[in-house]
Amino acid sequence: MDCASPREAARPTPPEKPAFVRVLQQSHEFCCAELQNIAALVWNHPPTLHAFEQTGAAMRTVIDAHPDGVGLLMVLRSGYNTEEAALVRQANARRIRELGDAVAAMATVVGGNDVFGRLNRLPLRLRLPLARGVKERYFGRPGDACAWLAEVLSETGKPAPCSEELVSSLDWLLDFYPGPQA
Repeated sequence: MDCASPREAARPTPPEKPAFVRVLQQSHEFCCAELQNIAALVWNHPPTLHAFEQTGAAMRTVIDAHPDGVGLLMVLRSGYNTEEAALVRQANARRIRELGDAVAAMATVVGGNDVFGRLNRLPLRLRLPLARGVKERYFGRPGDACAWLAEVLSETGKPAPCSEELVSSLDWLLDFYPGPQA
């Protein structure tokens, strides 16, 4: 007799974790991971300044492991709170300035490629740049963000992961790291 709940029974068996994914820190709010030389920060809930400050050590771990340079990838699964997002963005800009040349680019994914998704990303785009020399873009789809990061890192002479490997790593992280439904 199978005693699994319908929800447990419906959840697929996760595929094997890709070799170049290393989960560094996780909580109910976020997950920090190293995807080759990409520091990934997946937010399960709208980011708060308090939670963002907790991610510093994990982000530093990725940067220290890749002295030739890194890309940053932030995924906002549940959108953001406009007031809190401004505080998080200021703290992120400070962190990136302190890191100097270690960060080449940052991609942020805020879901939706329809009109509402683009409108949701607009307030983020109107902010001041993160730091001089750091390229930054906003995306509706994680795959687009991964392809752009791989391209930018390659253009700047930094080691660049294959975009397909990066997409599969991020897909694994998004599919099998518990999100807001957990």
